[in-house]
Amino acid sequence: MSRIAHTAKGNLTTVGDNSSAIFSLINGTGAGGITINNSGDISTRGIGSGGISSTSLALGGSVITNTGNINSLNGYGIFGSSARGISSITNSGNIRAATTGLFNASSNLTVTEDIRSIVRNDGDIFAGTGIFSSATGGRNVVINSGAITAARNNGYGIFASNSSGDVSVFNNNAIAGSGDGFSGIFAVATNGNVSVTNSADIVVTGLNSQGIFAAASTGQIRIDSTGNILGGAERNRVKPVS
Repeated sequence: MSRIAHTAKGNLTTVGDNSSAIFSLINGTGAGGITINNSGDISTRGIGSGGISSTSLALGGSVITNTGNINSLNGYGIFGSSARGISSITNSGNIRAATTGLFNASSNLTVTEDIRSIVRNDGDIFAGTGIFSSATGGRNVVINSGAITAARNNGYGIFASNSSGDVSVFNNNAIAGSGDGFSGIFAVATNGNVSVTNSADIVVTGLNSQGIFAAASTGQIRIDSTGNILGGAERNRVKPVS
């Protein structure tokens, strides 16, 4: 199975519900996958719509690189998912989204890559949840250098989880969050280690909000934070999953 490759340079606009400016899906068991490179600005208006969507069921996984700005009035910014390979998002564009700015997920236990899910972000994000990244197996890595402003009850600045592997979060820019139950950085591993390195300020408001939450049911937890953490009833919380 060959690999699907998209290269987009012009500006794109969609107005319909559940539409994506760039959409790619590969369904198969071969060695193919998806590569998307976008440098144009994207605007979407419909309910449930998004800027870029990539779903790969092939071994080659999903790899998205975006340098354009994305404005998703009623949906997400970038969605990447891989069921049989690595899922990767590299973004340097500014993103405004009603729901999630960057969503990345890898769900396969059989691939051999050390890193299964990785997000690298240098753009500023304004969304309900800034970055959401999940993995099943291998390592789930989030590297953020963009400012994140997020507002939603039970929302996140950065969410990273792994049900069978390690989680590593590196944050180098400010996170501002509002909403009850909001978490600036939320990192959880069911069967693995959790590491959070933060060098920026985190400001959260809302009942039961927290700056950094890290949990590991069977592994080790390490938090290295040099930034200020302000607001919230539980600002620094490290608790094993029960």
